[in-house]
Amino acid sequence: MSDFSFEQILQLISTLAVVATLIYLAMQIRQSNLLQQSNILMESTNTFNNFAMAIAEDQKLSELYFSAIIDIKSLDIDKQRHAVLLITSMIRMFENVYLQNEANSFHSKAWEGYSQQSIQLMNNPGVLAFLENRRSWFAASFVEYILNNIPQIDESAFTHDKT
Repeated sequence: MSDFSFEQILQLISTLAVVATLIYLAMQIRQSNLLQQSNILMESTNTFNNFAMAIAEDQKLSELYFSAIIDIKSLDIDKQRHAVLLITSMIRMFENVYLQNEANSFHSKAWEGYSQQSIQLMNNPGVLAFLENRRSWFAASFVEYILNNIPQIDESAFTHDKT
């Protein structure tokens, strides 16, 4: 017979079974993470699409939205109140995607597009004016990310944070 005892052979088989189980679990966790990322991407896409369609289907809402992102301060007080809700919702959607990306729960390639869209949208004068007094409403890391990526932003506009 060989130099290996029956106990050693059982121990080797047990070790191989544990390794195989760990590999299987790692594959399952990876698959679960990919499925979670896909679900988050689909949910985020649906949220953005629903928001955009609601604006596109209502002429007054569309006019308010585009007027607000250009110059929210020029709107009368009632329109400003509605615009604040619209812009808050829009920024929240981008903030959610940003935070999901930071938690590695969002497809990084999809984030590239969302990132560019959020930076472009935030670079509108009305949105920047909105953020002047509402910066603290959003995750500090998200606001910092946006402000650091908007070309030629004047940070002095954000030195006083009124909530």
